[in-house]
Amino acid sequence: MQFGSLDGSAAGNSWGGEPIQPVDERPELGYGVDGNDDGVVNVYDPADAIPAAADYLLAHGLEDDVRQAIFGYNRAWWYVDDVLEWAERYADGDFNTSDSIRTAVLCELDEDGVPIGQAPDDLTQAVVDWALDQRGKPYIWGGTGPDGYDCSGLTMKAYESIGVTVPRVSQDQWGFGPEVPQGEEQPGDLVFFDVTRAGEPPGPGHMGMVIGDGLMVEAWCTNCGPIAVREYDDPNRADIVGFTRPLEHPEVKAQLEAQA
Repeated sequence: MQFGSLDGSAAGNSWGGEPIQPVDERPELGYGVDGNDDGVVNVYDPADAIPAAADYLLAHGLEDDVRQAIFGYNRAWWYVDDVLEWAERYADGDFNTSDSIRTAVLCELDEDGVPIGQAPDDLTQAVVDWALDQRGKPYIWGGTGPDGYDCSGLTMKAYESIGVTVPRVSQDQWGFGPEVPQGEEQPGDLVFFDVTRAGEPPGPGHMGMVIGDGLMVEAWCTNCGPIAVREYDDPNRADIVGFTRPLEHPEVKAQLEAQA
């Protein structure tokens, strides 16, 4: 759903004006549409670009000649063939949009249709919700946001979102505790894995945040995909070292009491 705009590119100006502009400043020429009625015509927003593309195709004769209209959008016949091939596949229903990465980033319900990440209290719920809201962002080694996180950066910032300070790295977060027996973990707890790396302090080098039902939200590694929900008791993963519950730490309780 791409358009040329006044952005200095060589693609012309089929959008009509600047890439992002108030509705009342958009020139008459061009196909930019305020599709979501937010008062802004934004070439980077699918809610605007998709209906704009529909208008463009209609204006280029879609109702009379589909192939020629698509060619007018992108002047390459291989592109026309590709678009129509995908359109046919979608029309036949022979496709699946629930790939594992997409599901891990977007899922809201468990297999029984129950919302994931249901914490036992409002404070923990806020921590879990914040962590889940980071899904889709990349793993960045040493990252503490907002554009990306590493495993302990994600959990540290999740607790920071409610005004609580916990240690920065996974080894120190493990030592911070307090430990929770496996089988008694609940959303908001932290799960640690038997991963060690040369040059790092002793202790587990990877972790995630429990969200219930054997699931966690984690920033895994650079080549492991985005921050997402995954199973923690997985035979293909490193062994679990244990679980902790930071909100039960005396220092954390004192921080929360000071806020009250």
